[in-house]
Amino acid sequence: MVPGSTRDDMACEVPAAGRNHTPPPWLGPLGIAVAIAPVLQRAILRPANLPEHLGWWTVCIVVFAVADQFAHRCDSRRLRLATLAVATAAACVAIWLIPVVYGGAALTAALLVVVAARLHELRPRLAMTWIGVQSLVLLAVYVGRWSTEVGTSAAFGFFGFQLLGYAFSRTAAAERRARTELAATRNLLATAARRAERNQIATDLHDVLGHHLVALQLQLQATAASHEDRHLEQARQLTRLLLAEVRGVVDEMQGRDDFDLQRALVQLQDPATTPRTEVIVDDEKALRRLAPSAAREVFRAVQEAVTNARKHAAASSLRIEVRDGAIRCIDDGRSWQGELAGRGLSGMAGRCREAGCGFAIARDPGLGTTVTITLPSATTGGSRA
Repeated sequence: MVPGSTRDDMACEVPAAGRNHTPPPWLGPLGIAVAIAPVLQRAILRPANLPEHLGWWTVCIVVFAVADQFAHRCDSRRLRLATLAVATAAACVAIWLIPVVYGGAALTAALLVVVAARLHELRPRLAMTWIGVQSLVLLAVYVGRWSTEVGTSAAFGFFGFQLLGYAFSRTAAAERRARTELAATRNLLATAARRAERNQIATDLHDVLGHHLVALQLQLQATAASHEDRHLEQARQLTRLLLAEVRGVVDEMQGRDDFDLQRALVQLQDPATTPRTEVIVDDEKALRRLAPSAAREVFRAVQEAVTNARKHAAASSLRIEVRDGAIRCIDDGRSWQGELAGRGLSGMAGRCREAGCGFAIARDPGLGTTVTITLPSATTGGSRA
């Protein structure tokens, strides 16, 4: 199982193709019907003058029918080819026993066409050798019973039919393999798309809900300790912000994305909470260059920086400044040692990459942590779409 995949993902994986039933199972019975039709016609119209060796000829037809169907249903390639060899031998003996029937028809050779169509899994050189041997046997029988000219023409005619049957079955097999591979690729793409969508939803839930829920938890703890209405009002404000963020995510997933990064950053400013958050925007052009989807990714990264400052750094103040083509989140708390591998910071870095922005963290045990998000310049393709 692929890491990170679920049982639903594995259920969508395409199994091995298994047996390749090309050509179709009815081809053998059709060939047998063509071969026995003239014999049945003679038996009906001239029952007193039946062909010689009719009994043994019938045995050969039955052996051919059994071998053909067994080869069609067999899983072992080696056993299939051995069974086809038996079918070829039975067809050649049947042709030798009754090469010419009522009206001059000699359709028992249609069985060789069926065998040729079953050879699609062989390499062309080996298949051509097999067909050539069948055709030489047919030529020897026909030349022995007919004139050289007529026998040669009939043998070469059936040789052409065999080549046609082989080419048709090989093309059908290639098409079948292509369809199987296409279905497998489409299922794998669908599985990858579902996995990516789940990862995106998980990241959004973490970044959007996590940021405000941490702040809400702290405010509720402060309310329980101090019984002050100020903390309760801040908790209510955080609840409203959380609801607005959830609606924003829904709008984004539904394609109604019109995100104002500057306004979202300013809403993070709150001097009454811990850490005290100050937002300074001196480079509005850099923010406006971002497309709405990229701006939302950048904002999620900034939210995560605020959450980390509150949750991990125990900072008392946090300054978010936008200047010189970058967003810097500077706190005065303790550094986040050992946190870079966590989901939060790795998510920040991933969101910045998705938005086409640079990402860096500078830690100073005495001064706190600075998160820098470098915004695309006007010449790097980060302009609004």
